[in-house]
Amino acid sequence: MDRILNKFKEGDGDKVDRLIELYELYLKRFKAYKAQADDDEETEEVMIEGVDILYILHKISFILGTLVVFQDAEVTGWLDE
Repeated sequence: MDRILNKFKEGDGDKVDRLIELYELYLKRFKAYKAQADDDEETEEVMIEGVDILYILHKISFILGTLVVFQDAEVTGWLDE
């Protein structure tokens, strides 16, 4: 686990910043998907798109949560900003 945490310490928090950017991006995509899905008939293709977005959000959330649980002061400091 230390090896993974060290990856997030490299580059002055660039990876943590990127994770947060990706989370915000996919959250916006999901909200747009949800608004569209409410208006349109849900076809299999539309449902798969929603599941894909949720899967990515889940993985990003898991990584961010793991960083918080292990409470590395350097990494969680970047999350507080």
